[in-house]
Amino acid sequence: MNATLPAAVRTLVGEADLVCGDGRTPDPAAVSALPPGARVALVGNRIGSHTRLRRTATRLGLDVEREYVVLPGWRTAVFVAEGDGAVLGWLAGHLATVPPRVTRGALGVDVALRTARRGVLLHALGWAAPARLLIARRP
Repeated sequence: MNATLPAAVRTLVGEADLVCGDGRTPDPAAVSALPPGARVALVGNRIGSHTRLRRTATRLGLDVEREYVVLPGWRTAVFVAEGDGAVLGWLAGHLATVPPRVTRGALGVDVALRTARRGVLLHALGWAAPARLLIARRP
């Protein structure tokens, strides 16, 4: 699956990592067969992926190392940012913009970005961002 990952994501996922996409939970036996310290990359591409990926990691007994948001989306991945409010706030304040005439609802997204730079909405947008990458390790 590593070959099908966007280039921005491939830089964070090693060839030896077990990669599992949204909707395809890794076989618990395959995860438990991994040596201690082995990395597992869980990929999500639907709204609510934050919660689903965290639950999957817990169910598999993995220790979450990092969580990333893939922006603007999985198929058009340009940025991969840590799923942290401070990082997303900096990104929204310094880099995030919506190109005119490219995205449906550009005006709405632009207003949301301007509002999001101030806090609670940014956290909600970060949580709702569908394209996610969660890196975990087997203890």
